[in-house]
Amino acid sequence: LLAYSARWSIEVTYRNSKQFIGIEGPQARCETAVRRQAPFAWWVMSLVMVWYLTKGYNLSREHGVPDPWYEHKEGVSFADMLAVLRRASWRHWINQRSGLERRHAEILKPLIWCASRAG
Repeated sequence: LLAYSARWSIEVTYRNSKQFIGIEGPQARCETAVRRQAPFAWWVMSLVMVWYLTKGYNLSREHGVPDPWYEHKEGVSFADMLAVLRRASWRHWINQRSGLERRHAEILKPLIWCASRAG
């Protein structure tokens, strides 16, 4: 039982890498690509987590709209981290390129929130 419970975080990492990063998608054929594919995907996942811990956590508190279906939720999943990264990236990209005034940019906030959750 102890060995199984210790493996839980590994299984969650595998599921997240398949579901959110798309680790099973590329069809690597040469040996070096096969050996580099999974480590690169997990490196990207690590970057997302480090970004969330250093920048994203504060952004999610400032700009985040809590998911109404997760009011009881205590932890932060990888999907939540990725959604905050999408929101921050899209908000920055749209605000930089649109030329909208700040009050008009607020109108786009719900749309960006919904799109960030779409995956």
